[in-house]
Amino acid sequence: MSKRLSSWLLGLFLLLFVMTAANGFASAAEIRVLLDGRPLSMEVKPQLEGGTVLVPLRAVLGAFGAEMHWDGRTRSVSISRGRANLGLTIGSTTASINGVRTQLDVAPRIVNGRTLVPLRFVSESLGSQVDWRSRDLTVAIARPAKRQLTLATTTSTYDSGLLQAMLPVFENAFDYDVRIISVGTGAALALGRDGNADVVLVHSRELELQNVAQGHFIGRREVMYNDFVIVGPAADTAGIRRAGNAAAALRAIAVARATFVSRGDNSGTHVKENELWRAVGLTPSGAWYLRAGAGMADTLRMADERNGYTLTDRGTFYMQQEKLDLALLFEGGESLHNQYGIMAVNPARHARINFDGATDLIQFFVSRRGQALVADFKDARGRQLFFPNANLLR
Repeated sequence: MSKRLSSWLLGLFLLLFVMTAANGFASAAEIRVLLDGRPLSMEVKPQLEGGTVLVPLRAVLGAFGAEMHWDGRTRSVSISRGRANLGLTIGSTTASINGVRTQLDVAPRIVNGRTLVPLRFVSESLGSQVDWRSRDLTVAIARPAKRQLTLATTTSTYDSGLLQAMLPVFENAFDYDVRIISVGTGAALALGRDGNADVVLVHSRELELQNVAQGHFIGRREVMYNDFVIVGPAADTAGIRRAGNAAAALRAIAVARATFVSRGDNSGTHVKENELWRAVGLTPSGAWYLRAGAGMADTLRMADERNGYTLTDRGTFYMQQEKLDLALLFEGGESLHNQYGIMAVNPARHARINFDGATDLIQFFVSRRGQALVADFKDARGRQLFFPNANLLR
């Protein structure tokens, strides 16, 4: 063998050795993964193969607020976040993004009972930027800047704590920063009509449908329901516990001239209260009838201070109950059904609104994930406050 050939073979061997050693060194040296500058903790160390970094899938899901569905029969996994839906199969380099097939350089695998997936493919498919720094074996992931979205909603969805439980999930999965304006239904609808909100979540079905018919809102979907109840002093001086229905309970309060505190703010609760007064042919007035002109939590506190009655949604009452001496005195019946609907401001009326964001929020609330969050939301006593019904017709 010539010296030239021997030198060439030796060089090739050294090159292969260096590449193999470098790859092994990358695995042994613990590749770091940073998300927006902060390290991600993982139960299985990242692996480097042929320039592809593989990481445990659950670490990615937790970081991005994504959902996963595992099919043990096909050994495949579906990942969803925002508008992105990915499909990967263990041992296969064929993947999909929103139904479109694509090829991976390295197939997903299972290591120590954990599913490892190509980090760049998953991260970029979910909307982030990925930078590989070979000098210090670091993968730097940068999530996109959050977009602004304004939600006008009732005080009940805020005071009950429901939005504080749901919106962080939406914000993380869809890269939005949601600004909440918590007012009565009438005021929330006015904010939408004036283009000062992108989407509204309220609870006065008749008013909502009226505004949709007038072209102010589009894409209305029913989301959930609970019910209204009448609360008041435990002594129940008006005797409403014996009433046959909600309207009769209000009549008993009026006849006894017992203190009644009304929202008085054109909210969904106030609309329901007026509907009940009309049912018994009464227009309440006098020193016994007080108008709070405030949200539900403040109205409950005022009724408590005045030893009076009020109409409230059950969710807000439950969340405030420990702070009050009020008792739940009347409940039940179709007339106290409390339906919530969500709809987008019509972009044809206000071009500057974030219609894409409004659509994303609507779809989130009616999705399987959003409906599960509604169903799982409970108070400290374990009582369910809202009941999802996006797929039910009334």
